[in-house]
Amino acid sequence: MKVKPIDELTGIRFFAALHVLFFHTFYLSGSLYESSPDFIKRMVSLGDSAVSFFFILSGFILTYVYTNKDNELRGTSRSFAWARFSRLYPVYLLGLILDLPRGISYFFNEYSSSVALKKVAITLVAYMGMFQSWHPRLTAAWNSPGWSLSDEIFFYLLFPFVLPLVLRIKKDLFFILTLYLLPILLYFLGEFHFDFSTGAGHIFWRSFPPLRLCEFLLGVFIGKTFIKEQSFFRIIKEFNQLFGLLFWVVLFFSLFIISVDFGYPREVTSHTFLVPCFSLMILILSSIKVPFTAVFRHPLMLLLGNASFTLYIIHMPLLFYMNQLGISEGLIFFILYLLASLLLSLLVYKWFEIPLQRFLRQKYNS
Repeated sequence: MKVKPIDELTGIRFFAALHVLFFHTFYLSGSLYESSPDFIKRMVSLGDSAVSFFFILSGFILTYVYTNKDNELRGTSRSFAWARFSRLYPVYLLGLILDLPRGISYFFNEYSSSVALKKVAITLVAYMGMFQSWHPRLTAAWNSPGWSLSDEIFFYLLFPFVLPLVLRIKKDLFFILTLYLLPILLYFLGEFHFDFSTGAGHIFWRSFPPLRLCEFLLGVFIGKTFIKEQSFFRIIKEFNQLFGLLFWVVLFFSLFIISVDFGYPREVTSHTFLVPCFSLMILILSSIKVPFTAVFRHPLMLLLGNASFTLYIIHMPLLFYMNQLGISEGLIFFILYLLASLLLSLLVYKWFEIPLQRFLRQKYNS
């Protein structure tokens, strides 16, 4: 039985993917970037925080979609794994194929042929196997946004075992607080031995799958609150006008957080403030009709939201090809690049992602 899509979450997902694109490429807009106020630059520079939103949303959506009426995993672990594989891997692999010319050129320009060949082979195996985020030196070798899918596949492997446990837990608040506080505690403990602010340390903290698991599990707990209509969900429904306003307060507060430099490490700022903001936004948006969110349900926004995964994966390889045209920055270049990214993501979604996903699922069911 298919569950009803939550359109608002589909639409808002596009803006999160767009934030990641700006994070990677806004500096290429030249005069627009240079003339932008510091708070805009700061806001864009924390675009990678949108990945936290994706991780939390992933846990929420999977719980919503795959919990059956008996509070167990809908279907088998095998059917769940195949459904997630058919959903993600084709576009993920397309991102690698598109990135091959850039990656091969980089390795063979930087290293001797024998060394480059070994590095290409090792990093390709890591990317294709979706375990590149387990080591900082492998994480960004190919199509850098793909590291988050390496984390996601780790979450998916755990999900069939985690979901029944979470659904049986009675003391939700205790576990939610633990999941929220644990990464902050680990960060400060780890800082005694490692520098997480730059280089490999930053990549490790940002990408290592067990360190991001808490965000996914928070999404699972939020999904549980939603599907089981627990007390906080009922409070939101009862005071819907208040929480409708609170959604926008939290949204603008999260934008304020990423636009101001508080002098704390970005990882701490992101998790301390943005993770609870994202969690609350997802729960409110899925529970009630929030005023002025009709834009998220607009057919164009739904289309862009559904294509947001493709946008997330292909926008960096596309940049390489556009650079080969001989123009690498400037306002006109950035506008053309942005439009090309949106158009290509829609085309890939409609003519590649959806048909291949259907084909793979039919093969599984045949």
